[in-house]
Amino acid sequence: MIQRCIALIDYTMKRFDQKYTGYGFLSESAPFAQSLVNSNITWVGPPPDVLHLFGNKIQARALANQNNVPVVRGSGNLSSGEDCLSVLEGGDVRLPAIMKVPLPYLLRLHCC
Repeated sequence: MIQRCIALIDYTMKRFDQKYTGYGFLSESAPFAQSLVNSNITWVGPPPDVLHLFGNKIQARALANQNNVPVVRGSGNLSSGEDCLSVLEGGDVRLPAIMKVPLPYLLRLHCC
């Protein structure tokens, strides 16, 4: 996948001065957006630092709360299966429930 991104950047650099990815994987990729900016190609979309922030669900939710943006009720950051069971057993969340694992946690699991 990285090689395809590099090839796309190379192709883009030779033929375009702007890049709009629409929706999907690359449109949400902070590293891809930053690579275009670094190559002096106009990135049509949110700044790379914004993409990076909103790629981290914990940070994005905290920012929304700080700015009084309504968010769906949730449990907050749970760090273990025991924490999750405690929330479910406490009656604050009813089943079915959705668990969204933030990227930093997934990276820790993958790298360890």
